[in-house]
Amino acid sequence: MLKKLLVIDPIEPLSPSKTQITGPQYMEARILLFSASQPTTVLGALGKALDIRVKGGLDVNKLEDVDALAREVSERLSCSNPILMGPLLASENLTDIYIPLSSTLYVSTRLLSDVLKLRHGVQLQEGEIEVLKEIGEVKPKYEAQYVDLKPCYEKPKSCIKAFSYPALIGIALERRGAIGEKVVKLGYMYRYSIALYQDVFTETLVQVKVVYLLNCERDLDALVRVGGRGRVAKLYTEKLNALSKHLASIANPIEGLEPGAYLSVSYIPLVPKTPSVLSLKLEDFYGVEFLDRVEDVVGLLQWMQSAPPKVRAERLGLGFSESQVRRRPQLPALPPGTLIRVRTRKGPPATIEIIRTLWSIGYSTLYRAPIEL
Repeated sequence: MLKKLLVIDPIEPLSPSKTQITGPQYMEARILLFSASQPTTVLGALGKALDIRVKGGLDVNKLEDVDALAREVSERLSCSNPILMGPLLASENLTDIYIPLSSTLYVSTRLLSDVLKLRHGVQLQEGEIEVLKEIGEVKPKYEAQYVDLKPCYEKPKSCIKAFSYPALIGIALERRGAIGEKVVKLGYMYRYSIALYQDVFTETLVQVKVVYLLNCERDLDALVRVGGRGRVAKLYTEKLNALSKHLASIANPIEGLEPGAYLSVSYIPLVPKTPSVLSLKLEDFYGVEFLDRVEDVVGLLQWMQSAPPKVRAERLGLGFSESQVRRRPQLPALPPGTLIRVRTRKGPPATIEIIRTLWSIGYSTLYRAPIEL
């Protein structure tokens, strides 16, 4: 099936919050944001656009509500798995696609090969080379991968930085009696942030759109609420056309993977097999069946040549289920921008249903990196 581009064009800046709504006692707390609307949020927006109503009584801990909504969306739009792949950022005119190198920094696919660097060996201190020559061992200690940000500062629209602007206060209202006046609901005042984007070169605000690959036959054009805080965006589909070459490297484990290096576009969720997991061992988690060794998780690339990549796991919240009126669970996850290595060709791996559901809506989306590990 020929994939389409699902465009999320904000009418107003969105608020893809990582944190729950806090009460008055936490008004000065820092509100963390995702850089782009997450797959569960976008799936919910698709459900609103299609007027899908999921029945109650489902187990949110098993993501039964997400699975039910995904099945309905797939049926209405005639989709194949994965339904969604993303999120990515796109320029306002949809001519440039940006890939995450971290939770806040995005680089144009045109410059990705210039930004990603692979260096063999390490910088030796003064006197170390002579000592190694004497014992006959001048060998690289490791292979270092890093990010060269110089191209970001050479011309506009090369790199985009996402940041949050914490300046808005929200309230909830309730009506006194059947036809009485509305007043502020006690204890329901909260602070929230909005997501903004800056051109790294010009240091000015830029308008961007969040985009996903949509693996469906039917088109969509709707104006709906996206995420919380009542923020609104236009959702519509576009043909890939000129963007095809920029998006040809997008992959998802549910489709199978070719050998190579990949950058995670979305979070890679992990489900621990036991409650006592304390470190990243592949055999202890569901969700990484497409990797062979723990060393295949290279990590987040650093900006300095002397700093090796860092493997980091974050706590990923899967959002609030409006149909079940409950918050979904949190899972450990590898963040966007994580570099991984797939050693051999992988077909769709066997895993648990929760992971397959998350893969089908866009989690664990990868981008084939133009480097060899």
